Amino acid sequence: MLAGGGHAAASAMRGNVNDFCGVVGGRIPRLLAAVGAAAMVALPTAVGAYEYQLQGEMKAFQKTPKGAIASDIVRFDVYVRGCAWLIHAVPEAHAFISYWEIASDGNSYYRFGVYKPGVAHDAWVAGIENDSVPEFHPAPQIPVAWLATASGWYLNTAGNMLLQPYSRELTRAPRHALVSRRIREPRLPERICFLSDSFTDPGRYSATSDKRFTNAVFSVLGFTNIADLDLPTGFRYEDFVPDQPTATVGFVCEGKIKAFRSACTLSNLLPRMPTGAGGQIKDFRFQSQDDVQGHPFVYRSTNWLTRTEVPRLTGFADYLTWEQGVKNIPKILPGAAPPSRLSPRSAQRVVIALLFLSTLLMIFLWRVTAKGKAT
Repeated sequence: MLAGGGHAAASAMRGNVNDFCGVVGGRIPRLLAAVGAAAMVALPTAVGAYEYQLQGEMKAFQKTPKGAIASDIVRFDVYVRGCAWLIHAVPEAHAFISYWEIASDGNSYYRFGVYKPGVAHDAWVAGIENDSVPEFHPAPQIPVAWLATASGWYLNTAGNMLLQPYSRELTRAPRHALVSRRIREPRLPERICFLSDSFTDPGRYSATSDKRFTNAVFSVLGFTNIADLDLPTGFRYEDFVPDQPTATVGFVCEGKIKAFRSACTLSNLLPRMPTGAGGQIKDFRFQSQDDVQGHPFVYRSTNWLTRTEVPRLTGFADYLTWEQGVKNIPKILPGAAPPSRLSPRSAQRVVIALLFLSTLLMIFLWRVTAKGKAT
């Protein structure tokens, strides 16, 4: 039993939808699927036979020259089944969010937030991305909880190049890392040192010019064994600031697990959209790889749509055309949100505005040139 209750209300409200968990790089072969459950149990590392759920809380704070700034305490429930996972997180005293849910089906990353009543026009806001490692600036504690409790499947294939769950950089890129993991399933990390380059000296926190700077350190404070699964009892994440003669801690997140269960009580590990409540989804799955700013296709829906369903929506073809047109805009230039549908009249207005601006520029250059010749 899961001590301390759990997210029972959400469990009861979710539909009985079977989640799909594919092997990394493709689907489970049909022959293996036909063998049945016995074969799946015999190959746990291939299909992710393990499942579990945890309950805990986190706190985080930023260190500044004027002292530490504490963030909200977040209580969370973690549900894991093979490559699929979901984290339900409730902030203790947030101004406008009731709860967040972030999840992955092994292929895409889903984020979902429900507003408090009367705060916003929509009841919720959501997003979908291709990344397998969550990043969530509104509550950076949540991705750290994922690293501690649900990152086993990702670490099986990531090697020593990892995406950080928390980063100060606008664009994340894999970092060299020194990873120590448990031997037992789900093979969660014991300690990870994220390095600023390829040097492997995790103990030296020196200036960036030395090229041996440790960017961040994640460590688990203890483990317990539940049904042959090694699960963490507490964890800590420290992010270091490299702009000092000696590195200083900039961001700290600490978490404690208070309850464990060797089964997953949710059948569908995707965030549940409240019935009858409106909201919009920002879908980044179709953006061009050359689009450095990252423009999503925005639409309204009452459920999560697959990659084959989204292209049927009104405005998607116009979004793809617009996306190809902005993919080479430098990141330093201000971005513009793509329209959900670009009508011929709107396109005509855009062209007229551009011609008008170019005419003004030509007149300005002509006057400057004429003035230079006069002097």
